[in-house]
Amino acid sequence: MNNQRMLQIARLVNKGSIVADIGTDHAYLPIHLVKQGICKQVYACDIAKGPLQHAQNNIDKAGLATNIQTILTDGIKDVPSDANTLVIAGMGYHTIVYILSQKSLEQFSQVILQSNTDVHLLRKWIFDMGYGIRNEVMINEKGHYYTIIELDLLNPMTYTDDDLYIGPCLKKQYDQIVYAYCQKHVSKINHYLSYQKDLQQKKELETQRQCYENYLAIWKKD
Repeated sequence: MNNQRMLQIARLVNKGSIVADIGTDHAYLPIHLVKQGICKQVYACDIAKGPLQHAQNNIDKAGLATNIQTILTDGIKDVPSDANTLVIAGMGYHTIVYILSQKSLEQFSQVILQSNTDVHLLRKWIFDMGYGIRNEVMINEKGHYYTIIELDLLNPMTYTDDDLYIGPCLKKQYDQIVYAYCQKHVSKINHYLSYQKDLQQKKELETQRQCYENYLAIWKKD
C-alpha cells in the first residue's frame, strides 16, 4: 500500500483490535491491517453500495473474506458491538462530526480521525465534547498536509489557540513537516491580510498567524 495516510493510520492502530473502518472505499486499510498481522478482524464500512462492492472485490482477491466483513451503513449506526477501534479518515470536518455524533463512542477504546478540512475545528469539537488528544501525526503527501488524530476518550483537555491550530501533541516537539506547514501558512495568511477588509476575518487570520509563528519561534533551527 503506497498511500502514506493509510500507512500512518495503520501504525497507530492497536495490535489485536477489531477495527471499524468508516468510508472504507476500496478497503485498502482493512486489507493492510490483516496482511500485516495488526488485526485479525476488520469491518469495512461504507454508505454507498458501489464503493462497498469494490471493497468486497478487493477483499476477495486478497483472500481475506473470512477476516474482513463489509457493512453497508450510514456512518457508525450499524457498526457491530465488538468493534473496539474506530477509524474515520479522508472526509471533511462536517461529515466526521456528523458520524461521531450518531451514537455514544463508549464501545471504542481507540478512535483515529483524519479530516481533509478544518482540522482546527475538529480539534475544538473534540475538546468541547470533553475528550482529549492522545497522539497526532502530520504528513505531507504529494504537497498536501494531513493530520491524523488519535482521541483520548477518558481525559478531557483545556486548550489554547495553539492547541487548535498546531495541535497539543505536535506543538511540543520539532517536526520538519510541521515546521514547513507553519511557514507555508504564515506566508499564505500574510497574503490574505494584504487585501482582507473584514475586521473579524482579519482578527481570525492574525490569531492563526500568531499560533504558527509561536511554533516557528520555539523550534527555530540555527
